[in-house]
Amino acid sequence: MTLPTWQVNEKTFTNKLGAIVESSNGKNPIHFDFYDRTFLDYNWAHDDLETFDSILTRRCKQLREKYNYIRLFYSGGHDSHTMLLSFLKSNTHIDEIVINIYSYWQKKQSDVTDEYTKNHPLNREQFRAAIPFVKKITGNIPRTKITIEQMSGHYLNSDDNFMSSIQQNCMDITVDKMLHRKMLFNHSNIPNSVNLLGAEKPHLKKIDGRYFWHIVDNDIVGQATHDTSTEMFYITPDMPELHRKQCHIMMHWIKSNYPKADNTDFLNGIQDDQIRQSLNDYIRWPLWHNESNIGLGKKVISKQDPIAGIAADEKTLQTLKITKIKNLMEDARNKIGHLSTDPKSNYFFTPCFSYKYYIGR
Repeated sequence: MTLPTWQVNEKTFTNKLGAIVESSNGKNPIHFDFYDRTFLDYNWAHDDLETFDSILTRRCKQLREKYNYIRLFYSGGHDSHTMLLSFLKSNTHIDEIVINIYSYWQKKQSDVTDEYTKNHPLNREQFRAAIPFVKKITGNIPRTKITIEQMSGHYLNSDDNFMSSIQQNCMDITVDKMLHRKMLFNHSNIPNSVNLLGAEKPHLKKIDGRYFWHIVDNDIVGQATHDTSTEMFYITPDMPELHRKQCHIMMHWIKSNYPKADNTDFLNGIQDDQIRQSLNDYIRWPLWHNESNIGLGKKVISKQDPIAGIAADEKTLQTLKITKIKNLMEDARNKIGHLSTDPKSNYFFTPCFSYKYYIGR
């Protein structure tokens, strides 16, 4: 398995909903297997002398040796940009770079991208950062296929009921999640290929003077999808020292900037854009900027932006007006209705399973 799983009564599940149903039926506990064989006995507190750049290079070479075809998903954000640069700087061939464009409000694909699609919160990084950067480097990577995947409404015309998409803590089945899973499946037909995702940043907590890195199953498994030849770049049992190194880099940043902070959840707890930008710049390589994408390394869109309300409005539209999603939610409610906090709500809340590992003082 290249991704974490849930286990109930010696059965392994790649979907959390299935594990919950099994647990409810037999009253057996759920165990989240987050690469236990490798991670549980690993010395996370040790910070070796190898540089972050060196480990990133080794990770690229490792993936190149492991797979016949590497499909790198690039959004232009800090995580995917550092992943892409790691391949470029290490002179490691990428077979394909994929940039996703969400336009599910269109019934079919179009050769012309309208301004609404370009400025939509789901697409701002792609149009302002990812696409211009890939165009800039295309001449240096002539053997790499560039795919701009426009995921319009026709992707929803599928026999796949997308039930496997229900893996998040807040189980709201939205179009972009459905399309993302559908897109990963569409790209899984090449033997020994990988869909490479830029997951995940370190999540650190400082508790009573001690630092821990922690993970919640909903955060990590939702980033990647089982059964689609998908692998995470930064967190992997094949090279745990990569995540350990970025955890220690982040710990050094916290010590320098918040030496007196305690009982704090860093990353999730940072609300200030400038502070988040400072942290991203510290644990990731600098983003490429032009006049239109400056500031995208912070929050993709500010609350003051007139277009900010679009995402919330369309989320309501997705969950209420699209028949396929409505049917999915009703199916999920029938299976685990006792977990719903509000029978009239579009959301479900499921138990979270987490780990934390000590990394230092």
